[in-house]
Amino acid sequence: MSVFNNLGLMEPGVYPMTLGQLVETFGFSGKRKYLLSELERFIRSAEETGMGIIRLIINGSFVTDKEEPGDIDLYFIIDANSLLTSSDQQKFLNLMGHDLVKQQFSLDSYCHLDVVKPSNNFVEFFQYIGPKTAAIKQLHPDDLKGIVELVR
Repeated sequence: MSVFNNLGLMEPGVYPMTLGQLVETFGFSGKRKYLLSELERFIRSAEETGMGIIRLIINGSFVTDKEEPGDIDLYFIIDANSLLTSSDQQKFLNLMGHDLVKQQFSLDSYCHLDVVKPSNNFVEFFQYIGPKTAAIKQLHPDDLKGIVELVR
C-alpha cells in the first residue's frame, strides 16, 4: 500500500516511522536505498560520539514519490548535555555542521541544541510544499504535505 496520495505526496501531518519502516516505505529505488544507507551511517556516527538525538525529522523530495531524490532533508534536535559527555567532541561538532554532513552523508541537515530555541519551527516549516515541488505538482507553495519523524 502506498503512503502517497494521487499527487505523490503524503497527506499533511508528522508520521512516526522506525528506520526499518522508513527503508520499507521509501527505499523503492537504487538512489533511495543509497540515501537511506547514508542516513543509517550518519546515525551510527552520531551514536558513536555519544550525540543524544532527541528528535529527527525527514523531509524534502525524499518523502514524495520522486524516484531519484538528490538528498534527504533532515532536521534534528540534540541533547546539549550529550556534547559535554561526548567521547569525541570534534566529531560531534562536525556532525552538526550543515556543509560537512552534506558532503560526507548526502544529507541536507539542520540541527539545534535542545537548550536553544530555534528562530524557525522546522517541523511546521518542513510541512510546506515549497516553491520547487509546488511548481512540479502545480500546487501553491504554502500547501502542506506529510513528513516523517524517525522513532526508535
